[in-house]
Amino acid sequence: MNLCTMHGVSNKFVDELFALLGHRLLLEFNILPANYFVVRILIHKFGLNYKIIHACPKGCVLFQGEHKDVESCPKCGRHRYKDGVNKVLPMKVFHHFPIILRL
Repeated sequence: MNLCTMHGVSNKFVDELFALLGHRLLLEFNILPANYFVVRILIHKFGLNYKIIHACPKGCVLFQGEHKDVESCPKCGRHRYKDGVNKVLPMKVFHHFPIILRL
């Protein structure tokens, strides 16, 4: 899953890769997840999920806590979203992997 994420392949490709590995290359007694959705469920059960936090494009502030609903950066004034009207695509995203849950 790490390689698939790093190289930006689609979920359909991952499903076909798991099917190929599971049916053609691995022995019968090996247990491989059937598709991408099953792998995501396993990752979540093991506590290896992450939290997505919006950030200022210059890195001034993370939009969480007291800045959770703010539309622009309180320090530099840059907008949080690429299109200020729709609020769909953030300018910068931070992926937080909580280490405490893993210890």
